[in-house]
Amino acid sequence: MDTTNDMVIFSVDDQKRLVDYLPVTETSVNTDLQCGNYLKRQAQQALTGAYVPKETIYYDPFNAKLSENKTVHFFESLISRNLTDKLPSIPLRQLTFVYENHPGELVQLSDMESWMETMRGDPELQKTVRAYEQYHEEKEQDVQNRTITAIRTDRGVLLFNDSGRGLQSVTDYLQDIANRYFCPDFKNLEFLQMYYFSTSNPTLVQESRQCAAMFSADYPHQFIPAKAHFLDNRIMKDLSPAIECSMAPNKENYKVFTNLFDLEKSNKNLNIGLLDDILFTKMALMNIVIKTIPDSPIKIASTES
Repeated sequence: MDTTNDMVIFSVDDQKRLVDYLPVTETSVNTDLQCGNYLKRQAQQALTGAYVPKETIYYDPFNAKLSENKTVHFFESLISRNLTDKLPSIPLRQLTFVYENHPGELVQLSDMESWMETMRGDPELQKTVRAYEQYHEEKEQDVQNRTITAIRTDRGVLLFNDSGRGLQSVTDYLQDIANRYFCPDFKNLEFLQMYYFSTSNPTLVQESRQCAAMFSADYPHQFIPAKAHFLDNRIMKDLSPAIECSMAPNKENYKVFTNLFDLEKSNKNLNIGLLDDILFTKMALMNIVIKTIPDSPIKIASTES
């Protein structure tokens, strides 16, 4: 179904990848406030990480009709053709600076626009903001002190960086597994291990930085298996897992898994687990009954007269 958007607001990382977006439609909540809420979510997420990454938020009142399956292509076209350069933009690090240093003052998009206008006319403020941006840039580039999260299963290893978006991607991936715990796709999944490590290996660092590309850019971010790049399990051979759990599909393992990572449980999966337990119990009882039945010798009638 097509909807008319009063505003589109979206985030692009330093590798020119669309990582988040929100089509803003006319509702009882005005466009300025909806965009303000989006900015606050981006700031809050970024500040949960070890550093604020170099991302840019773009926005414009396009007033365009976009169907759900064409929205991402629309944004990606803008990015690849460098048309975003013509749009109003907000550097993520400037956004988090305002959110951290002026709590409660960022409510609407226009609040951030007013602050950026103030900064342009204040050299001392510009100097402070540049120092803030440089601090986060240095932390991002200090890869030996960055922590990579590795999740290893029978399928291979996925890597996630320690930015706010990377940490959220870890949770989103684990939640996807929880949602599909009893799905046939996972019937042969035996274990899940989580590792934390630091490395200066550029290939592994780059893999971890691309973790958001495995998820849809709209909220809530859905894991897309076809976009996942599983690495060979052997890359973890010299490391010990920080967390390990069995993934055999039963109710007890499901509850342990969701509790361990503080994930949402679904009634559907709990019911599947319960039915699985009932079936397992019945089969176990049948085996006991069969084993307790004494062997009966078969008598063959004599044919002699």
